[in-house]
Amino acid sequence: MATLERWRAEALGTARTERIWTATARLEAVIATAALDETARSAWCREQGLYRSDVEAWRDQAIAAGPPQMRPGPRLEVLTEIGQGNAVSITPI
Repeated sequence: MATLERWRAEALGTARTERIWTATARLEAVIATAALDETARSAWCREQGLYRSDVEAWRDQAIAAGPPQMRPGPRLEVLTEIGQGNAVSITPI
């Protein structure tokens, strides 16, 4: 029982520090998790002490702050084959 009491005393006596996520650190987190699948992203977030929703919100904020070309929206393209070759023209609508 002494070990359990010692662990409890150590845990209660240790000040818990949270990481402060600066804008740069948030962008780095978004970039680091961008190519990960759902399982790997969840594992990364657990290791960092984050929720997936935090990283998703940061991603949305980064997109909203970026240039208009990066922002999501209706952007359709029509592909038109030219002649018999493989040349294709892309026409934005």
